[in-house]
Amino acid sequence: MLSKIQLVKSLKHLFGMVYAKMSLRYVLVLPFILQIFGAVGLVGYLSFKNGQKAVKELAAQLENEICDRIEQHLDSYLTTPKQINQINSDAIKLDLLNLSDFKTTGHFFWKQMRVFNVSYNNFANPKGEFIGIERLNNGNLLINEVTKKHGIGKLYVYTTDNQGNRRQIKEIKNYDPRLEAWYADALKVGKPVWSQIYQWEYKPEVLSISSSYPIYDRTHKLVGVIGVKVVLAQISNFLANLKVGKSGKTFIIERSGLMVASTTELPYTLINGQAKRLSGLDSQDSLIRLATQYLIKHFGHLKSFVGKQQLSFTTDGVRYFVQIKSWRDELGLDWLIVVVIPEGDFIEQIHVNTHATILLCIVTFLLVTQISILTARWVIKPILRALQKYVFALTHRHPKGVFSQSSDLSLDITSFVGITQNQQAEKLLAEYNHVLEAQVKKRTKELLQVIEELQITQQKLIKSQKNATQKQQAAVREAARSAAANRAKSEFLANMSHEVRTPLNAILGFTQIMSRDYSLPSQQQENLAIINRAGEHLLNLINDILEMSKIEADRVTLNLTSFDLTNLLENLEEMLRLRATSKSLKLVFEYSQDIPQYIQTDESKLRQVLLNLLGNAIKFTDTGSIRLHVRWEKQKERERARKEKRKEVIQNSSIPLLPRLFFEIQDTGSGIATSEIGLLFKAFEQTETGRKSQQGTGLGLAISRRYVQLMGGDITVNSTPGIGSTFAFDIQVGLACPNKIQINQSKCQISTLASDQSKYRILVVDDARDSRLLLVKILTSMNFEVREATDGKEAVASWEFWQPHLIFMDMRMPVMNGYEATKVIKIRQSTHGKEILLNSTRSIPVASTGRILATHCLPIELAPQCLIPNTRTIIIIALTASAFEEERKKILSIGCDDFIRKPYTQEILLEKLSEHLGVKYINQAEITNQLVMEQTAKVFASEAELLRVLSRMSPEWLGKIHHAAASCSDDLILELLQQIPPNKSQIVQFIRDLANNYQFEKIMELTRTNLE
Repeated sequence: MLSKIQLVKSLKHLFGMVYAKMSLRYVLVLPFILQIFGAVGLVGYLSFKNGQKAVKELAAQLENEICDRIEQHLDSYLTTPKQINQINSDAIKLDLLNLSDFKTTGHFFWKQMRVFNVSYNNFANPKGEFIGIERLNNGNLLINEVTKKHGIGKLYVYTTDNQGNRRQIKEIKNYDPRLEAWYADALKVGKPVWSQIYQWEYKPEVLSISSSYPIYDRTHKLVGVIGVKVVLAQISNFLANLKVGKSGKTFIIERSGLMVASTTELPYTLINGQAKRLSGLDSQDSLIRLATQYLIKHFGHLKSFVGKQQLSFTTDGVRYFVQIKSWRDELGLDWLIVVVIPEGDFIEQIHVNTHATILLCIVTFLLVTQISILTARWVIKPILRALQKYVFALTHRHPKGVFSQSSDLSLDITSFVGITQNQQAEKLLAEYNHVLEAQVKKRTKELLQVIEELQITQQKLIKSQKNATQKQQAAVREAARSAAANRAKSEFLANMSHEVRTPLNAILGFTQIMSRDYSLPSQQQENLAIINRAGEHLLNLINDILEMSKIEADRVTLNLTSFDLTNLLENLEEMLRLRATSKSLKLVFEYSQDIPQYIQTDESKLRQVLLNLLGNAIKFTDTGSIRLHVRWEKQKERERARKEKRKEVIQNSSIPLLPRLFFEIQDTGSGIATSEIGLLFKAFEQTETGRKSQQGTGLGLAISRRYVQLMGGDITVNSTPGIGSTFAFDIQVGLACPNKIQINQSKCQISTLASDQSKYRILVVDDARDSRLLLVKILTSMNFEVREATDGKEAVASWEFWQPHLIFMDMRMPVMNGYEATKVIKIRQSTHGKEILLNSTRSIPVASTGRILATHCLPIELAPQCLIPNTRTIIIIALTASAFEEERKKILSIGCDDFIRKPYTQEILLEKLSEHLGVKYINQAEITNQLVMEQTAKVFASEAELLRVLSRMSPEWLGKIHHAAASCSDDLILELLQQIPPNKSQIVQFIRDLANNYQFEKIMELTRTNLE
């Protein structure tokens, strides 16, 4: 105790000596520097720690989200087999399903496989008999059967037709179901259970798991086992599609450490044709291997872990965040979901913030140090000046003994002459001491004020720094949440576009094909027209929603084209006139004399804006008229700038004239209340009138305003309830050269290929069966040679062996998508520019539909020494259901030659073939004209006589017939024919025949000639 006290006294004495020897400047500066250094260091440390905390929270949030999505997928995906087994078990108990009748049971299982997305549905009994339905990768279903009739242990595999009937034997294999885990595990437990993960006996590369139910009769005797299998590769596909940060991974393992599925690799390896399951410790992926090693080291073993836990570990200086979560179900599955993300996926922004904080701390430290030095100098300077005056006074008053040889003040009393002089010196010293004390007191007070102000400034600076750090951290979290929300929204919109457009493609496509069958009765044609209109209406709604999302994301751009404005307005008038006439409304289009005919702007967006505004006017107007007035103005930019008070532009008189088009749509409808005008241009908002109409989505005007703004203008509205509304907008346009305008010729329906055409080979690649069937029907009807593929892997194999002239490639497919397949084909084509020699011993797997398959199917032999040239450039046209422009750019960048968006029409498809292959067609108009000429010859002596007869009809009647034909309304045409007197039955018969055969274009041509 005594030694400690002595040590403290020694330290105090040492600090006192050091402090006593320090100059006044250092005494004043050093405390400030130490305080600032401590405060700045503390702020930097807290900022760094808060950044690390934010990274950890963000990683935990992302891992929670990923784990929840995986858990939801497992719940959904693995519930289906249990539901099927429960349905089958109930059907057996109610005697609705006879397991001894394999034909009926197989048909029942086949129908279930058409409804449910599972890999295998089967039954086996203790005798070794077996019936099962297997789904191939291409979606086709096979019936697998073992019976006493053919011998126990012999599995017969049958192909099926579209009704589930057996067609032919595909192959015969050795197979005993009683040896497989799905059967043995159910017998062992004696109740519904999930089997252990096992490989198929005749397909060792397939790992699956089965939901198995043992079936007992009323005497508790075993009847057999029903089972539904799911392939684990589908779970891996789901994990691969999850985005886990930039480089994170996710995987599922059993308690034993064996892998079930993962983001990057299959959970097994093939050794001598046998699948051996991988442990997480043996994974080829370093991230999965490290995470598994850490979890086993941390928990000791994985068998007792329950719940969810957030962990982290560091390897080779890199920190990783890990979340492990247990997943179980009531039938015995017990898996662990693991998500691992490197810290580097999040730390980049935190590092930026930390560097900024450190830089700010250094600047603050240097600034305060400089202020302290200046303050000390300001305090010391008056004291030094007073001392100098004092020394000067002593020197002049006592020149002979005041200083020694070393220039120090001498204290030798003999230097003073007398007492009086000594008293005077003391008095002078006292005066200087008094003055000095006053000055020091004054400077000390000022210094304390400066110190107080510096401390307040320091506190404000620290508080400001903390606030800035907190705001930065909040901004990082908000940016992460926003990015996650945007990703989720983009994924949802992309999926919605794909899921809706793909079936719409089949609906609209087959409707168009059927509508060209003129043998169908008019009622069926009308039904098809209703289906087509409903499909197009749904497509328009989807397009509006997607377009609104692109507008909100600021991803809408202008597509400037040169076109004929007059032609655009005439087509709109003709299109809308029938709708207006059906409501007894007068539709008037008025143009000023000087509007330019050929302009440059976004034609598609201008058309959509006009259609929206005019369509709304017709929809909400019951009596009166709708008028469209178009005018244009040429005015200098400086005149417009003067109104906006932009003086810098007014001074520039060399700016060229900029034409602007002005559109006004006036109606005599019910009008809009002033309080509701603000709702017009808000997305998903409707006025009271709009809500009463029970039509629309509230997106049309919001989209139209954004389009107009992109074209350099804006929409305004004036409305008076009970009188009508006026919508006006203006756009900036460029003048176009007539020579550069592409004249849109009327498109005629194509009938078949022209004669003397080469035999073109077309490969159709799409995983959706309906989409493939639509393309095949269109192309085969045009006499093209067509084959199919269900994924990118099959497409590559088909290209190598069949060498098609053109490939229609879907982009979103399982196994290998269209992007990867296109890259593979283009790379192989560019690097292997030699002929491929195939001898007769090589067989190519080809399906019964003509598809070349990557997996084994029905083999065909190539002709001996079959040379397939590989020097011709293959044309690949992408098919996609995406509505986003960036998708188009991405597709073209990987090597696709063109792009078609679903749903598409037959005309677009055939135009692309003509553009890229030079295909020539015979159009329906030529055939129709021939038929019309033959029909005319039967009724009239010549076409000239027909035209003379039509010329005697009233112009009003001809106009109605023309518009009825333009709207493809055969009912209206037949109704108008009833107005013709009986003495003109020949013309009635002739036009009726044309209408019944849907030759509306010919009717329009004949009536147009007389109208003109």
